[in-house]
Amino acid sequence: MLALDGVYTIGKSGKAKFHRVLAPTQTALRTLLNQVIKRVVRRLEREGLLIPDPEQPWLDLDFHEPMDSVSAASAETSDRRIASP
Repeated sequence: MLALDGVYTIGKSGKAKFHRVLAPTQTALRTLLNQVIKRVVRRLEREGLLIPDPEQPWLDLDFHEPMDSVSAASAETSDRRIASP
C-alpha cells in the first residue's frame, strides 16, 4: 500500500508541488469515523436496507477507546435491524 504524507497542488506553471501534512490525531479520526457511520446509516435507512429499532432509537457514537473499523461498525448498527424481504 502506498500512502502519501501530504498533498500535491498544481501551480500556475502547471508543475506539481508536494506539501507535507501531519498525521491526523486520534480525535480527528474518531470524528471522521462518526461522520461516516452516521451517513452510511442514514443512507441504508433511506434505501430501506436498515430499519431503526423503536425501542432503541439512538446511535451511540461516542467512542472512548480505540476500535478497529469492524468493531466500530458492528457497535453502531447494534440498534438497527437489517431489512429482510
